[in-house]
Amino acid sequence: MSHFLAIYGPLGTGAISLLASIVVVAIALEHFMGFKLDPKEPPLIPQRIPYVGHLISILRHGARFYLRMRITSTEYSLPICTLNILGNRIYIVNSPDLVTAVQRNPRSLAFTPVTTAVVKRISHTSDFAKGILMENSNGEEGAWGLQIETMKGMHAAMAPGLGLEEMDRNMLRTALPLLDQIMTGKPIKLMETVRHLITQSSSSATYGPQNPLQDTDVAQAFWDFESNFMLLLLNVYPVLTARKGHAGRATLIASLKKYYDANGPANSSSLTHARYDPFVKFGIDHDDCARWEIMNMIGILANIVPTTFWTLYHIYSSPGLLEDLRNELEPIITRSINRGGDKTSSLSTSQIKSSTPLLSSTLQEVLRLRAQNTSIRLVTSDTVLNDTYLLKKNSIVQIPALVLHASHRHWGANAEEFEPRRFITGGDDGEADNQGKKDNEKAKRNAFRPFGGGATLCPGRHFAMESITAVVAMFISRYDMRPATATATATATATGSNWPVLKQDSTDILAAVLPPIGDVEVVIKERNGSEGVWQFRYEEG
Repeated sequence: MSHFLAIYGPLGTGAISLLASIVVVAIALEHFMGFKLDPKEPPLIPQRIPYVGHLISILRHGARFYLRMRITSTEYSLPICTLNILGNRIYIVNSPDLVTAVQRNPRSLAFTPVTTAVVKRISHTSDFAKGILMENSNGEEGAWGLQIETMKGMHAAMAPGLGLEEMDRNMLRTALPLLDQIMTGKPIKLMETVRHLITQSSSSATYGPQNPLQDTDVAQAFWDFESNFMLLLLNVYPVLTARKGHAGRATLIASLKKYYDANGPANSSSLTHARYDPFVKFGIDHDDCARWEIMNMIGILANIVPTTFWTLYHIYSSPGLLEDLRNELEPIITRSINRGGDKTSSLSTSQIKSSTPLLSSTLQEVLRLRAQNTSIRLVTSDTVLNDTYLLKKNSIVQIPALVLHASHRHWGANAEEFEPRRFITGGDDGEADNQGKKDNEKAKRNAFRPFGGGATLCPGRHFAMESITAVVAMFISRYDMRPATATATATATATGSNWPVLKQDSTDILAAVLPPIGDVEVVIKERNGSEGVWQFRYEEG
């Protein structure tokens, strides 16, 4: 109950009364109506409070609810199970094999009805735009329609190629001077600093010279909107229940409309064109374009920021790892001194991709350990998975990445621990052993879902991985960093560092990678021998 109050604090005793009333009604409904499953449906997980017990637990524990249930419930350890929430069937998929089966049924287990419902509640577009948005949204009549064409264009724009390369370079051009300014010698908040760095560089790479988030007030408006997303989604008097988010949303919509009116997309990225051009084709006006874009903006910011933070946190709190990564990066850094004695160091972006297996593995391990996203599908027609499990029409399917990422079967007995070398592949040990390794790697791929999968695979995954890797590589090559206030917790002492042990904010339902609770103050100093000008080096191809 205290957690409920923490979420809905201003409602006070009114919230308690409301919850109590819901519980009473739920118990009565359970008694008179019951909840019957077909014998072919996945097993039902019991709850102490009928209809709402699981819902209360989700509100209390966020994404970790799924892991808690997996640990404490025998039924929940099955490949798939059923939850009854307010009389609705929620199927929870826990097995990578069944994840693949879900992905093979993109029409009957559909994602677009979910996104459409969210956009309608959050963006408040016009009736005309809603109609266009709904038209053939699930592709029953072929590969046409606003949603299908937009998603297809986004995947093409963000696939490896010239469009992605241009975005990467523009992102790093903006990030570099911000990295130059990061060393103040005074305590600064790490999450706040990373958020500013990524917000400015990622949004500039996306929107071009007229990027609306260059205005720090507009940038703050985005984070106000993001932090109140759950309350805005509930859409119950948001002007009162989600004041900051409601105001932030209005500011974002106004600034984006101004951007479109000024023809900002003309000098923007291929990603922005992939989203804007279909709107022009389907006759959507700039106000509705702006309302749609606030949802797309989430994809370029909400997850890259916390992932960058956690990557730096794990590296600097593991001194041995930091030293190994610096040794790995040293061969791809070119250093020179001109006649005046000025030093220049350049870091090769192409070799970061090809020559840093430990850095790549470290980032993947951060995502495995920290990503807690849940993929959602609507069952549009009765579907049988793997000839075994019946999923009923109008039910919901959820695939919690947290459960798959914590699986001892796929990741070993140390699945709960940070192991930066987990994703480094081994050498050739013979044909039989190689086949076993291939099967094991395939199983791991299906159990690794920081970017979703199948028809909902995140189109921005390449941009996210490449930009985070480059920023982290530059940061650790140039700077030493330590907590401003030393700590001596058992975990910190065991790693040989004085970093505090940070927990994730499970109340943030929007981010796939949850941010930390609070922040950590750090002191950043230039490394010995890293003085002078630093730059990214781009090689053709």
